[in-house]
Amino acid sequence: MYHQFPKWTTQYQNKKMLKKNDLQIIGCLRSNARQTLSSISKRANVPISTVYDRIRNSEKELIKKYTSLVDFAKLGYGIRIKVLTKVLNKQAFLQFIQEHSNVNSAYKLDGEYQYLIDCVFKDMKELSEFTDQINEMSSDAKMFYVVDEIMQEEFLNH
Repeated sequence: MYHQFPKWTTQYQNKKMLKKNDLQIIGCLRSNARQTLSSISKRANVPISTVYDRIRNSEKELIKKYTSLVDFAKLGYGIRIKVLTKVLNKQAFLQFIQEHSNVNSAYKLDGEYQYLIDCVFKDMKELSEFTDQINEMSSDAKMFYVVDEIMQEEFLNH
């Protein structure tokens, strides 16, 4: 059964109201962005023309991009780590992670550590070279190996 949203509406950054139907359409896209407008229309119980209009409007301000979730291990990247770090030189660090091919995602944090980085590697040599560079740029870095992925990108996806 499709997730039922509360009867209230939600506001996003530019203060436009997001209606229940919008959330249902976004939920459908999050579960499968390649499904047809007809399929979304049936699941959200909204006319196809409304689905089309809501998606086009959302693409202007709400939807960042359409993408695929891949199994990195099947691509040969069997090592995945999360890094918490306190950096010494913010600009150099940000340039490094934005240009490094093994960095999948990065987040600025509030709290003891400044950044959280999600990285994937083919082998321990790649990982070791990366961690050496991170340690040079950090006053403190903690690394955690991802053993198993339990769930990913599931918010509004039910």
